[in-house]
Formats: sequence, C-alpha cells, structure tokens
Amino acid sequence: RFADASKVVRADAFKVGAPWPDPAAAQERYDVVFVDPPYRMTYDTAADSPLGRLLRALADSVVPEGLVVVRTHHRSTLVEVYDELRVIDRRQWGTTAVSLLQRQPIPPSDPSGSSS
Repeated sequence: RFADASKVVRADAFKVGAPWPDPAAAQERYDVVFVDPPYRMTYDTAADSPLGRLLRALADSVVPEGLVVVRTHHRSTLVEVYDELRVIDRRQWGTTAVSLLQRQPIPPSDPSGSSS
C-alpha cells in the first residue's frame, strides 16, 4: 500500500537545517518530495536564495529520476536548474503554481574529451 511505503516529514526546512531535521531521514532517498513553503519564501527563486539553497540540498535526497514538487506563488518562476534538479513542468491555478523538478544526475565528464 502507498500509505505503508510513505513517510511524511513535517518541518520548517528553512529553520531546522535543510533538508531533514532527523539524521536518519538524511540517509534515505525518496521518489517524491513535496515542498510547500509560505508564499513569501517563494518570491526569490534564485539558486542562492533560501528556496534555491533548499532545492539544491534536496537533490541528494531524491532518487535518480525522482521528483520534487514545489508550490509557489503564481508570479514566482523557478530557475530551470538547481544542481541536479531540473524543472520539467509547471501548472497554475489561481494564485498558486506547482512546479515539478526531476533529478537528472549530471553525467561524469570524459577526461579524454572523446564523445563516444
């Protein structure tokens, strides 16, 4: 069952130390993470903003191809990439927007420079 395989972590990630208050949870990798900050925390979405730093920190907590779902104010637009997280979709309803970010690991560079 979905409920048996789910874990809800309720915390203010901006205060307790992003992304997880529980050290055991920091070792886990998740398929889907929901981020629902107050609107005022979503006005600045730059990579070095509090929200941007949180999203970059979450990249390591999501399995490859996993999703981070972020609710923001409709006038806020996330940047395209936060480390390994890339925006793949955005939907809007009234004053709310929801963005889907997918973890797309960056392939290691080829030291030889070949493209084979």
